[in-house]
Amino acid sequence: MQQKYLEKCRELSEMKEKVDMLEQEVKLLHDRNVLLEKSTHAKAWGYHKIAGSSENVSYYTGLPNQQVFLWVVGVFAHCAQCVPSQGLSLEDQVLLVLMRLGLDIHLFFLADLFGIGKNSACKLFETVLTLLVAELKMLIVWPDDISFNAWLPEAFRTKFSRVKVIIDSTEIRLEKASGTTAQSATWSPYKNSNTVKVLIGITPNGLISYVSECWGGKISDKQLVLKTDFTSKLDYGDEVLADHGFDVSHELASLGVTLVVPAYTKGKKQLSRAEVNAS
Repeated sequence: MQQKYLEKCRELSEMKEKVDMLEQEVKLLHDRNVLLEKSTHAKAWGYHKIAGSSENVSYYTGLPNQQVFLWVVGVFAHCAQCVPSQGLSLEDQVLLVLMRLGLDIHLFFLADLFGIGKNSACKLFETVLTLLVAELKMLIVWPDDISFNAWLPEAFRTKFSRVKVIIDSTEIRLEKASGTTAQSATWSPYKNSNTVKVLIGITPNGLISYVSECWGGKISDKQLVLKTDFTSKLDYGDEVLADHGFDVSHELASLGVTLVVPAYTKGKKQLSRAEVNAS
């Protein structure tokens, strides 16, 4: 009996030594991991690299200056609690999204740049972008008549005083879709690529007043106007300024709205005097 007791004590002692050694190893690995994390974050790209220079902030974000960037971050902060931060500050989260949008940098590269995982960068981009869209769409405002008249530039007051909006379409290139239906719907003959197409409207003084939902690049400018809710914004007597690709004069006329198409030089070297005066 005593022999068995001594053997058990010896086994327990050996096990305790092994546990102590393993605990020391775990602590060593933990400390090493902390040092590696600190080293990674010290080298990683982030807002701290460009803070203090509005020129750099403007280049990397596409925004006018640092003050506007920080305002956007402040707006985002109201809903940021539902975003997995991946260890990034609010400024870095917004910066990553704006660099992806404005500089067309691949998310895999941004992940390495900011020191986070590639899957984390993809999820962060999608989540933050969705929240920014929801928070910032308040900036796109269709002006009332009082505001419109107050902001109308002098150059418009003589001949274009009723031009409420200037419209054009913009296209954003996409990766080729896997399905043939999506490929066909997004193929743009104009860009010779797969795109999404958006109708943009600006006021005569340059403020963005309308942004449509996205459509496949196959859609024509005319259908883009008619299939969106753009015409519901117009009032009787308004004028819409657009180029010759927007053949919607009859449809707008039925609403009491006039389509104004400036003269263009296609097929000739310059405009005539009458065309210049009319424009």
